[in-house]
Amino acid sequence: MSSRQTCSGIEEALFTVNFVQCAIECCIGRTAEKKTTERRTMFIRTERLFMRPGWPEDLDEMFEALNGEAMPRTLTVPDLPRSLSEIRGFLERPRSARLPQFMAYLRAPGGPQLVGSIGLIDVAGEVELIYWIKARFCGRGFASEAVRAMLDQARAMGHRQIVAHTPLDSEADARVLLAAGFEDTYQVEERFSAQCGGFDAVHRFEVRLARCGAEARSAAMAQPHQLSA
Repeated sequence: MSSRQTCSGIEEALFTVNFVQCAIECCIGRTAEKKTTERRTMFIRTERLFMRPGWPEDLDEMFEALNGEAMPRTLTVPDLPRSLSEIRGFLERPRSARLPQFMAYLRAPGGPQLVGSIGLIDVAGEVELIYWIKARFCGRGFASEAVRAMLDQARAMGHRQIVAHTPLDSEADARVLLAAGFEDTYQVEERFSAQCGGFDAVHRFEVRLARCGAEARSAAMAQPHQLSA
């Protein structure tokens, strides 16, 4: 074998080793990035709240919150679970990473207190924001705090538009949505209300989420630039 063939064989071997090494590093990087994203979407901490997915051990606490004497305020939540079996199914069903559901807890000196729940659902191909807040926590800004955090999470996951529906007589929910950046479309729709147990007229709100981070920079660079005169 000539020295030229030997060198060529060595170069090919080195190329193969480098290719395999790069492939492994890319896979590890993607796995680490995926785990980081999952970890980032698993818990949310706001000024006063700690938001996390519901767990099976939350069954009794959630049942009490949804069936206590003080009815929680809801944002027209479709299929709001009420019975123990419905709540158990809600807590145990598989979750979509792009449609998170969070339990919201107040970080209090005596221990965390359940404030309510907030999440994203798919309704006829649209991403919809839903939440409920325990009655004794209403009027203290917790809904606004949770909605802002949820929209930040939705933006980070790449959602471009979120819709929400409020009962016609719920000025409080309308104020929460408007303060968070939603716009009233002035469209009235018939939606099922779990709280009322029937169909009710609701206002439709929408918010368009701006791109963030590297995606926004990439989109800006892709746009043609014009020189000013």
